Amino acid sequence: MVSFKSVFTLGLVGSAGATCEEVRPGCGEVNIFFTGLPAHHPIVAAIGLNTTMVDVMLRRDAARVIAAGYNLKVVHMGPEIDMSVMEEAMQGQTWHGTGVGYGMRGSQRPDVTIRFEEVLELFRSEASDAPTMFNYNGDTFTWALQRRMPLASDCADSPGIDYGYDVHCDVCAQ
Repeated sequence: MVSFKSVFTLGLVGSAGATCEEVRPGCGEVNIFFTGLPAHHPIVAAIGLNTTMVDVMLRRDAARVIAAGYNLKVVHMGPEIDMSVMEEAMQGQTWHGTGVGYGMRGSQRPDVTIRFEEVLELFRSEASDAPTMFNYNGDTFTWALQRRMPLASDCADSPGIDYGYDVHCDVCAQ
């Protein structure tokens, strides 16, 4: 026979566990590393995108990420740039999240696919506990971040830190 007291206690313990809320980080507490192809890379132009528009979208979204309270480092580089450049950019910081742009992830080119794999390996090495997020165009990384790593509050008055927006490209038009 099951005692009423045992059932009641079990119910209280279950209720307490079900009502615990996840503790979300605050404004300026999350360091994000994002990479992708440079907007003006010939690969971007070759798929028919307006490179100037892509540049505006990427920069606008980076500013939105910072305004939303995340600390952000952006390193855009083509497959012609040695991975040591990105590896060096990741040094000296704890990264809580990483991201790869759609231009790299959705590429049909073998050299870009190889670079995508190298980026994921670097993320596993330098930010092994950090989730990796993906945008679906140049204007949607903020969406990916807020979906996967929401902050505790609205950070309109407490923006994140801009760790830099670096573009490395030996073959870009601009």
